[in-house]
Amino acid sequence: MPREKEGYRDTIEDLRMRGYPSTLTVDEVMEITGIKSRNTVKKHFKFNKMHQITLADFARQVCV
Repeated sequence: MPREKEGYRDTIEDLRMRGYPSTLTVDEVMEITGIKSRNTVKKHFKFNKMHQITLADFARQVCV
């Protein structure tokens, strides 16, 4: 069984404490990461067809 990435749980806890929902939109990811381009955010993070990403998937992708 693979180990979870370092900081994974801390990232999820921090985002929940800030009041983010369980699924994030492109605009919310832009706000969290500080990236100003929608295209850059879409290129670096894997969103579903509705341009949303779950909190767990976002934390997994951030904690590389």
